[in-house]
Amino acid sequence: MEILSVDCYFNHDKTSESSINSTITFLDYDVIIWDPNFSLGNYEADRRDGTYRGLKSLSDKDSSLIQQDIKRRKNEVSEMLKLGRTVIVFMSPNQECYYYTGEKQFSGTGKSRVTTNIVNKIDLLSILSQSLNVTGATGSSLDCRATEPFRSFFNANKENFHYEAYFNEPIGNPLFFIKGTNKVVGTHLKIENGNLLFIPTFVDEDDEQIQKEFIDSVITLVDELKRETGDFEQPMWSQNFLLQNEVNSRRQLDTLEIQLASILENINKQKEEIIKIENNKILFTGSGKALEVQVKKIFEKLGFNVSEGLPGRDDLIITWNDKVAVVEVKGVSKSAAEKHAAQLEKWVSGYFEAHDVMPKGILVVNAFKDVTLDNRTEDDFPHQMVTYSEKRDHCLISGLQLLCLYFDHLNHPEKTEELINELLTTTGIYKKYSWQSFVEMIESGKDLTDKSVG
Repeated sequence: MEILSVDCYFNHDKTSESSINSTITFLDYDVIIWDPNFSLGNYEADRRDGTYRGLKSLSDKDSSLIQQDIKRRKNEVSEMLKLGRTVIVFMSPNQECYYYTGEKQFSGTGKSRVTTNIVNKIDLLSILSQSLNVTGATGSSLDCRATEPFRSFFNANKENFHYEAYFNEPIGNPLFFIKGTNKVVGTHLKIENGNLLFIPTFVDEDDEQIQKEFIDSVITLVDELKRETGDFEQPMWSQNFLLQNEVNSRRQLDTLEIQLASILENINKQKEEIIKIENNKILFTGSGKALEVQVKKIFEKLGFNVSEGLPGRDDLIITWNDKVAVVEVKGVSKSAAEKHAAQLEKWVSGYFEAHDVMPKGILVVNAFKDVTLDNRTEDDFPHQMVTYSEKRDHCLISGLQLLCLYFDHLNHPEKTEELINELLTTTGIYKKYSWQSFVEMIESGKDLTDKSVG
């Protein structure tokens, strides 16, 4: 019997340890022991504001991860119970937090503009198939009103049981109670072919012998539950004796597992490809070094030779055949400003002084970086800076337009030289492309498997 302890630890040769957000699947194990009281600690709080309405508020990254983890673990628990296995959960209060939905609301204008991140509440206990109505409360005065094999299990561990919550409404077959009350702190549910057990938290004070005895009692309990349901586990030696059709079935299983391994490899490759594609979104979401690096990659993919400026400078030097340009990259929460063009002109003049060659000045700006594309209605480059840049032969292009140019190059490689010459000869605002031609907007929550998408 193989046991996985999740967000808890037991020193026993039959147990392995993991966390709720680990990639280790539950399906490799016969028994899962999960302590939800420590599971939220696996997720990072938002550094901007770590709480909301008294509950933990997750970072953008972990907001996405917790939703994926809950969906994955819920499916695994369901599958385990169908397979006749056992899931043991230490009683805990609801493990609720807030996650960022990815949506924003905007109010006010100009300097008074306020951006509000939209969050939703989520509960880690929703991994379980049962909807749990519990109240957080702590104590150790317990009473067992169960028959065998649960009574023996309770008697073996009662000195180390400590409850963290009780059910407001009993579910399943109630086993353990707060002494002198009808408040349930342990219950058994028979679901599909398996067993879902809620028990009080086990406190061992890091005593390895007590930990070993607890796991031994779990093994005994699970074995007894199997006997009661007629679920007999074959001894290892029985695998040396194969029945009619078993050989063919095992060969088919081997073939399917090889196919599965190939599929999983392709899935991982596809995930890596999606990450590479998504990095291009930095051109209309990012700022700072991340934006500069992605702009550099795009120019390289277009066929430019790209090098960074002198140390302490934030420009790029790009060359195409005998043409050279200096590129200034900015990601800003508002429109571009004349100071950005002035900085570009400084780099252009510096290059001319050093090389006696007048380069083209290109200003790449991701303006309104925190605003969704469909709500970017203001000009990226205000009139006063356009006049300044036109007099100095600057090309003003948004990060989004540069991305569209790159996609146009991918779709029509025979046009690459024409596209680059257009870029290098533009004075003032680069006016090509509508982002809707290359970027598809979908409704929030839209199923990407819908054939109408993409």
